Amino acid sequence: MSSLERVDEFLRGYFGSEKQGEDFDKKLKLISFRWIISNMSLRNSRLEYMPDDKFLQSLIADGKKQMKFYMNYFNLGE
Repeated sequence: MSSLERVDEFLRGYFGSEKQGEDFDKKLKLISFRWIISNMSLRNSRLEYMPDDKFLQSLIADGKKQMKFYMNYFNLGE
């Protein structure tokens, strides 16, 4: 497939109005939750090397709030 064909496919999908599945929102939240978990893992590892970094600490605090939201959304225990 040539580059031009790939761009055409992309644009067709981008501007198309396909009906989303019934569980689209739940899947999107799950993907977002997985992304947050991955970022939190990296941030915690980085914190070991930079324990005094205030910006990193604020990112971790924000990530904890987001994780709490998703844990409540998916009914996961703490």
